[in-house]
Amino acid sequence: MSVNNHSGGLKADGFMWCGGHGLAGSIALIEVAYMVVSNDSAPIHIAGAFNNEIVLIPTCKHPDHILPWRNGSQTYKAASLYKKLMSDEYSSQPTELYGVLADKAIGEFEDYLPEPDAVIDYVKLRLPKTGVE
Repeated sequence: MSVNNHSGGLKADGFMWCGGHGLAGSIALIEVAYMVVSNDSAPIHIAGAFNNEIVLIPTCKHPDHILPWRNGSQTYKAASLYKKLMSDEYSSQPTELYGVLADKAIGEFEDYLPEPDAVIDYVKLRLPKTGVE
């Protein structure tokens, strides 16, 4: 699986898509992907439109505000992986949530993110079985 390939190239059975390809290129790639792993809501919603598997790594927004509704549920073919949510550490009053929660992280940003190995393990479990290791 291509996890550390930040060049935007194909490696093994994964693809790392890091900017510079435009919306049309992103949509084309997501359309043929089995699964999308992202912390950004745009590819998550595009993946939802194509009925892809989704793995969200939420950062500043609660997963309920990002994951698309499909088949009457936000958990249909979707999961959120995180240690804790930034939004859980603040008042949910709308006036306090406006702005950038990433600027208000308590502790280290890594305290909120899942361990990379946990993400890889989860993705491996969700991939279709091909018989190729």
